[in-house]
Amino acid sequence: MAPWAKTERELLSPVVETILADLEPLEGKRILVLCSASGEVAFRIADRVGGGEVLGLELSEELLSAARSAKTEGVPVRFDKALPDRIPSPDAAFDGVVSEFIVYPTSEVTDIGQSEMARVLRPGGVMTITDVIAPEDPPADIRAAFTEAHLDYLCVATPDDFAGWMEEAGMVDVEVRELTDLVRPVWERRLATGAAAATHLLGSGPWSLGRGIRYIRVRGTKPT
Repeated sequence: MAPWAKTERELLSPVVETILADLEPLEGKRILVLCSASGEVAFRIADRVGGGEVLGLELSEELLSAARSAKTEGVPVRFDKALPDRIPSPDAAFDGVVSEFIVYPTSEVTDIGQSEMARVLRPGGVMTITDVIAPEDPPADIRAAFTEAHLDYLCVATPDDFAGWMEEAGMVDVEVRELTDLVRPVWERRLATGAAAATHLLGSGPWSLGRGIRYIRVRGTKPT
């Protein structure tokens, strides 16, 4: 699994700020972060919830341990072991749900769908999802380029698929935003020493970032 380097955390700050803006106002809110990895996004949210709380759920024991070790006393966040196919929380438990795969996800992927995320949202709550997508399964050479760049995951779907799934889960005011340009600097950094992977993923071919491969954010609100 590839950890976030300090430089990469700085480069990814605009993506995290987009997630935070989706959830504002955060003061006093209870927020769930799915696939919370080693906690970077959960900690950033916790900085703004004041009297609220952040719960991060993660399948990987290694990343869960790293997140718990990084937590300092007084920070309103806790990290629990995720279940593979459901959220271990009651209905309407959270003001916001974040499912965040940022650039090169290190989390183990769950089978939790948007209907389950919507279940634990309170009326008026916000769901925001980020994902690396492609319209079809990439060929072997592209998969190899991903491995070379420590990019661990790709969702075969379109932006319209994500919007449709969110609407099927009962969400309204669904909005899709392209964030590909915000993650390009990290891909460039990761691929700086991999000429073959860089040609495939950063060039002008059909599977390059911004063409065959995209990074999106999808946001919706649970009706009141």
